[in-house]
Amino acid sequence: MSQSKPKKPEIQRPQYTELSLPELRTALTKFIDQEKDFGSIQDVLTSSATKKVDALEQLQPGYKAGLSKAQQVSDSYADGLIPADVAQKISQTAAFKGLSMGSGAGQRAGIEARDFGLTSMDLQGRGIAAQQALRAEANAMMPLQAMNLAFAPQAIRAEDVNVAQYNNQIKNRQADATTSTYNQQQLSNYQYNQQYGGSPWSAIGGSVLGAGLGVLAAPFTGGMSIPMGLSIGSQIGGSFGGGQGFGMGSALAGSGIAAGNMLAVARGSDGKGYQFPNFYAP
Repeated sequence: MSQSKPKKPEIQRPQYTELSLPELRTALTKFIDQEKDFGSIQDVLTSSATKKVDALEQLQPGYKAGLSKAQQVSDSYADGLIPADVAQKISQTAAFKGLSMGSGAGQRAGIEARDFGLTSMDLQGRGIAAQQALRAEANAMMPLQAMNLAFAPQAIRAEDVNVAQYNNQIKNRQADATTSTYNQQQLSNYQYNQQYGGSPWSAIGGSVLGAGLGVLAAPFTGGMSIPMGLSIGSQIGGSFGGGQGFGMGSALAGSGIAAGNMLAVARGSDGKGYQFPNFYAP
């Protein structure tokens, strides 16, 4: 049986996903689609404001009536008119003074109105200021409007871009992790096969060849043939059988070297060291 030498794995490179950003019109479409939710949002806000007014009425009885009266006065001023209850009070006072002074009630009513030192424009200014104060109080009751909760197109666009970039990073990190795991696994398999892989029987041919070279070199190199034979046997065995072949090559080469050295140091009757058949005799 024979087994080829383990091949060094090819290192793979991660396949990255190219970043693709959403189109600009996507943000505009999402902005427009929010309109259908404005009604329900406004209903919730209005209900919340109504409950707050009811709670204030319980804590401060007459609060609602005071708001209604303030609204009537501010509306009258905004029209440049004295409020009806004030005008009625002036009329009654003027009539009483007119009777006591012998003058007409209507004439005295005009004089009483001028006693305020105000013109219709002054009244309008007061009315507008009062209405603004009422609106500020209403805003305090309901600080949010439906449009306040809407995302602007720029914000929607930025969010879409962030999501796209985040998803792209996740995919590429996954590609890095997958490729790194694959490469490490292949390298580990290669190193294992180098050390433990291969069949010892596939190394016998190369190992025996190394041992034979050691035997032949023994008569000429003496003790140096031992490391030489071991090195040759290991390299040839490892080339054929990986880690196991390397060990088998060393073992068989060592056996051959031992036999060769025994022949090299053997003494003949003439006192000379043993020689192979007289290959080099003259």
